[in-house]
Amino acid sequence: SIPFIQIPPIDDDASPPKTKVEQEFRHKLAHFERYSQRDVALFQSFRLRVVMEGMAASSPLDEPAVYRAFEILYQDLLPLRLAGRLIFKRLRYVVAMCVQARTDEIELLRSRTELSQS
Repeated sequence: SIPFIQIPPIDDDASPPKTKVEQEFRHKLAHFERYSQRDVALFQSFRLRVVMEGMAASSPLDEPAVYRAFEILYQDLLPLRLAGRLIFKRLRYVVAMCVQARTDEIELLRSRTELSQS
């Protein structure tokens, strides 16, 4: 399936080297590439879906200027970076819980209906 958020690889020839903080920012966003649009659509939390859709909308593929602005802010403003780290940790946890809840629900339905995945 197509990732909901797509982070292009760093092209070392076309762009200046990324700082450690820029790489951290990129890595944090790239974590969410593993989720598809289908995954996000199944999140029960409307607020979480909105946050994920906003992250996808500012993808470097779709809005490189917006992405770069956030990357610079993350690098240059320590309070924003610290908050971003806390937000990422919480968001990663909440997304994982949503995915696990959906997986548990599927397994429960399989066991109750004796359906197997083929």
